[in-house]
Amino acid sequence: MPGAALAYWLTGTAPFGAAVVPAVAVSVMAGAANLLAMQVLVGLSTAWFGTARPVFFIAQKLMFVLGGLILPLDAYPAVLVKIAWLTPFPAMLYAPASVALDPTWPHVAAMLAVQAFWLGLAWLAVVAASTAFERRYVEGGLAA
Repeated sequence: MPGAALAYWLTGTAPFGAAVVPAVAVSVMAGAANLLAMQVLVGLSTAWFGTARPVFFIAQKLMFVLGGLILPLDAYPAVLVKIAWLTPFPAMLYAPASVALDPTWPHVAAMLAVQAFWLGLAWLAVVAASTAFERRYVEGGLAA
């Protein structure tokens, strides 16, 4: 919301209409839930690597590039866009931003579907990794 207030103050117009706010809010929450799932998976990787730092750095850099944080995915070459959409990173960053910029209902529905797909897959991965983490911890402790 501070960004919207700043945009209004600088331009005198709202960045998007009130009808778009619910779609943007849902997309932002879905992106945050996908990001949370990734962070949980990164944390659970400690059971195998002893530290989450390298996995975190790799995931963070992939999010920057494949999530469209540095440049929007629309500016990427076609092959890199295809690669990015095979990962969950656009669901975290690109989808909420694109919903704010292109609030047409077909686009909003497509972005929410992508986010829902990756969220379902991410939480299945969290359950599997959590179960494996608990099994590893019970059998040998964290030092194993």
